Amino acid sequence: MPSPCPFSHSGCGASAHGLYHGSCCCPAAPGGHPWWPSAPWPHHPSPVPVQYWTPNIEQVDPAASPKVIIIGGASPSALTLEYLPVDGAVAPSVKVTVAGPGLTTTLEDAAVTAGYHIKPRFQTVDPGTTVTVVVTECIARLRWCEWATF
Repeated sequence: MPSPCPFSHSGCGASAHGLYHGSCCCPAAPGGHPWWPSAPWPHHPSPVPVQYWTPNIEQVDPAASPKVIIIGGASPSALTLEYLPVDGAVAPSVKVTVAGPGLTTTLEDAAVTAGYHIKPRFQTVDPGTTVTVVVTECIARLRWCEWATF
């Protein structure tokens, strides 16, 4: 059964603790390996290199805006944006500009309504991509996971 978290999905489901193939924030790794340092497992008996997902969260508030964030890792990452207007906001807005190899795109909400907003997996980007988050009378969080192999 898939996780209710927009960042994850269930893998083979062999783990009793529910974290073998995915967790909230990081999906199952390529090839079905766990998100923490790898080892042989009964249903995946081959030893694998140390490979894992690293969850990343960058928060931006009006005092820290604009914020430039670099996306790293060894494979593409899916970006999720969460945002919320601050108390007493008159004209809240959020703008995210993604610039990477062969990609420039913008996600903007120029008239943020009251309450929590989420844009799950709004863009998949390659390592080396920069993301610029600009908020006015809002707080925002950019979330993604990076795949690492050592």
